[in-house]
Amino acid sequence: LPGAEGKKALDIKQRIHGLAQKLGSNELSATAISELSQLTSAVAAQNYTEAQRHHLNLVKTDWTNNNDWLLGLKTLLLMAKKHLGGQ
Repeated sequence: LPGAEGKKALDIKQRIHGLAQKLGSNELSATAISELSQLTSAVAAQNYTEAQRHHLNLVKTDWTNNNDWLLGLKTLLLMAKKHLGGQ
């Protein structure tokens, strides 16, 4: 990705790495894991509106301990919607 989007992609990668670490060390609640599962299903169906709804649920319940990767996930969803289309 060129320019600013390339920088965003690098930032997303670093932030999502934080999510992977939390998943790997069982630091996420069952509720957060459920929301992430539903979010990924929505992304797979290119239903970004639904994915953003699950992201918002995560922000409401898990922001304090997970704001870093939640920011990266939001940016990733916005970029996917822009470049891949879908709902």
